[in-house]
Amino acid sequence: MEYMSTARAAALVNGAVTDEFRLYKGLRQRDHLSMFLFILVTEVLHLMFKKAEELGVIEGVKDVLLGKSISYLQFADDTILFLRAKEAVVRNLKYVLHCFELFSGLSINFQKSCMVGFGVEEEFLFRMATICKYKIGLLPFNYLGIPLGADPRKISS
Repeated sequence: MEYMSTARAAALVNGAVTDEFRLYKGLRQRDHLSMFLFILVTEVLHLMFKKAEELGVIEGVKDVLLGKSISYLQFADDTILFLRAKEAVVRNLKYVLHCFELFSGLSINFQKSCMVGFGVEEEFLFRMATICKYKIGLLPFNYLGIPLGADPRKISS
């Protein structure tokens, strides 16, 4: 029985053959292809959130922009979720994220995640944070270097 231990390939670019290059198993963090694959995978997360909201499994914050609902914002590998403070919604969110982990093979670092409540009882917030294994955050907090919940009229903001 024979098997291939190394492989080489060349590409045809504008009718000209490039130099050969070695093929390796897997992707590394700085591979150009890994960025595109990550975009494809996060598109799946976007579609999962969208479908979950359509089915009423999760519920975003409604009427933020002219009758639109916002359930999340995503930039690169940072995601911020805006959801109704209902136990069923929080449990369903945890389920959607767990399904994403299983389907994609990626791991979500819940130790880096936090939950911030607006107009909810502290006991409820602690219970929901326990379900998700999140820390409880306070306002203001930084998202992509921007202080959320800070007073925009202050110079420090």
